Amino acid sequence: MDNSMTNLASQYKYDEEVTKKSELYKTFLKARISYSELCKNEGEDSAKASNIVVNLDKVAVLQKKNPLPSTMDFLIGINLTGKRSGKYLLGECRFRYKSPVNIRKSDLKDKIDGSKGLFSEDVSKIHNEYIFLFSKKCIAQARSHLARLQPNLTWKALTTEEFESVF
Repeated sequence: MDNSMTNLASQYKYDEEVTKKSELYKTFLKARISYSELCKNEGEDSAKASNIVVNLDKVAVLQKKNPLPSTMDFLIGINLTGKRSGKYLLGECRFRYKSPVNIRKSDLKDKIDGSKGLFSEDVSKIHNEYIFLFSKKCIAQARSHLARLQPNLTWKALTTEEFESVF
């Protein structure tokens, strides 16, 4: 795990209570899913964590958005270690990508903006780092590509193992 992930691991942890406080969790029962099940649906069988996440693609469908916005795949609640910060972290599963170089900056920005559009509550509760999960086969290429797309934006490319060790 790279140094930035080690720093991240010491700062944030999954928080089920914060997840459950999300308006999307409360409102959209059918959008609740375990992290491992969501990963399996997205093409990754090795995820083990059973933490509950909110499936944002499902929220968009349940909100009857027309046209359906491009959204991140999931939302979880997080807290700063030792503090009750109560932020929401957005994550995207990219397990089926063979070549991350096909991802454009506008694709990622659209997903982030589309996800924020699902909220009626204050979007300042959304953490300003975004997680993109990739298979082990293309994680190095994904990190390199995301860094070149916009080095100032705080998005992280991780494997499921890295994500689970952090969150």
